[in-house]
Amino acid sequence: MLFTKGRKHHLEHKVRIVARMTSEAQQQYTMEGIKMQIQNQKLWVGIDVGSKSFHAALDFPMLFEKQEETSVSDLPNREFKLTSAGVKSFLNWIYLQQSDFFARYSDDEQDDLPIIFIMEATGICSTKLTKLIYTSAPDSKIIVANPEPIKSFRISLNIKNKTDKSDAQVIARYGRERKPSIKQKMPEEFVQLRELSRTRSFLKDQRTAINNHHDNIDSSLAKRMCSNTVNAINNEIDGLDREIEKIVLNTPEIKHEVDIMTSMPGIGIATAVALLGELGTLKNYPTRQKITAMCGLNPVRKQSGTSVNSTRLSKKGSPVVRRFLYMCSKTAVPSIPVLQDLYDRLLVKGNTRMQARCAVMRKMLLILRGMVIADKKYDKNSFVKIATLFVISATST
Repeated sequence: MLFTKGRKHHLEHKVRIVARMTSEAQQQYTMEGIKMQIQNQKLWVGIDVGSKSFHAALDFPMLFEKQEETSVSDLPNREFKLTSAGVKSFLNWIYLQQSDFFARYSDDEQDDLPIIFIMEATGICSTKLTKLIYTSAPDSKIIVANPEPIKSFRISLNIKNKTDKSDAQVIARYGRERKPSIKQKMPEEFVQLRELSRTRSFLKDQRTAINNHHDNIDSSLAKRMCSNTVNAINNEIDGLDREIEKIVLNTPEIKHEVDIMTSMPGIGIATAVALLGELGTLKNYPTRQKITAMCGLNPVRKQSGTSVNSTRLSKKGSPVVRRFLYMCSKTAVPSIPVLQDLYDRLLVKGNTRMQARCAVMRKMLLILRGMVIADKKYDKNSFVKIATLFVISATST
């Protein structure tokens, strides 16, 4: 009996030790599980950008059992100035919100969630905010999204009010639910090319407008002022050209792609620089659908019941690329047989000249991508083979 009783106490002691160890192991397992969830989950920061300020909203992932789903309209949000100081305050606010979030649901110290910033593409404003965020936090992950899918997402949520606050909240929830892909940050040299190229195009447009105005006025004073302004613009354009040339010559990757693209008839340095500035290196586009959609040259078909079936370009991408390709196509078509054949064939089928021209622009873009990927310059004898290989092979990817 004594042996049995002692053995019983011994077994109970072992059970208590094992239970305690199991409890600690379970706690450790739970903590490790939360840490793994934190690593796999993201904090989505939706941003609605204005000209002088921006609204931001946070959408935290579901990590804890006692955590309840937050409705879109209740997502934490705040407005900040579109300045360097405003962005610093914005980033500090996110840090404090994360601390409050983990303090509310967990007694253990947790690592910060990876942050994804997402905003709609709004041109100058979204570009400015992106730069400010990168300046304060260089390793940030930023998505500049197409507004159309977000608009459709808002409709699916049945949100009637449309304010800067609600826009930021919808964008944050769109990021968390739809998880759009994060694009690689464009190298600084490509960003500089884009800004210089856009400025050059803007100044050329202004020069054209002033010259047209000059030809329609009689005042000698006004004519002299127009001439002086045009001369000043010409000097600025020359300065931009020198700066663009410096970047191209000092960046081997850019110079190599410019050399390849400019070997194709109709493609000049200004066009090659504009394409690289707007799209980045053409090697980064794995399929033809990706690059044509980025430029708005992808066909969109509309058909409903017995209504007329029509196909048109989406024109959702960069208008800058379309503008340059349109001008270049006028020279390229008579110089490259495969483009001339495409243009003539579409006209025979009944397409308008503009439809045929747009098809040529799309073909030119795909051929340029093929030349860059093949690392081959234009050669009249082998051009058709290279173009066919890369345009057709893109169909299967």
